[in-house]
Amino acid sequence: VITSHTEPIPGTGDEFRKFNYLEIGVRLAIDSEAIWGCPDTGCGMSLVDIAWLTERIPQLRILNRASSMRVKGIGSQSHVSNSFVVITMYFPNSDGSKLGKVTRELHLVEGLGCKLLLGTDIIKPEEIIPDVDRGIARIGACEDIEVPIHVVARGR
Repeated sequence: VITSHTEPIPGTGDEFRKFNYLEIGVRLAIDSEAIWGCPDTGCGMSLVDIAWLTERIPQLRILNRASSMRVKGIGSQSHVSNSFVVITMYFPNSDGSKLGKVTRELHLVEGLGCKLLLGTDIIKPEEIIPDVDRGIARIGACEDIEVPIHVVARGR
């Protein structure tokens, strides 16, 4: 048995509030400012809020799905996706001197709170491995570039 060396928990039942979700820096264009997207290994289909995305990239080509997909498990709502985009995203390293370039599908939904949800359909093939302790994710498919990530605390 190997015992954890972390600080003991106080036992108040509130420890989870320090940890809510993970964010990773993403650029939607090579020369744009990075925004924070949410990698989520519990999500099988990457999603983006349609209003948020079209505000940032109005000329984006939107493709229609052959059939609608109902997406459950995002907060307390279910969402419907009728369309998707094929988009190139850029993941900057910590000083912005290198970019990991990834082209993948994002399925469009309305009212997505986190705006950009990166699911296992991107995480697995792009070999994205988060190291939460070091605050980086390694993207194996992009020559092992290390990009910043951070954990967002839950509100009270």
